[in-house]
Amino acid sequence: MLNAGIYGDHGHIVLFLMTVMIITLIVIALIRWIEHLSELAMGVERDTLLPLALQREG
Repeated sequence: MLNAGIYGDHGHIVLFLMTVMIITLIVIALIRWIEHLSELAMGVERDTLLPLALQREG
């Protein structure tokens, strides 16, 4: 498609920049999602381990 002449010289640059921007947004979304999952896992560990530790003490 790039060789078909649909895009001009500036079109190649715009297409490249848009591709880089979309890939960057996807990477940021994945990092935020992984952070969210790790926070959920830490909450589950805290909710299950704390009562067990309190039972052992009492």
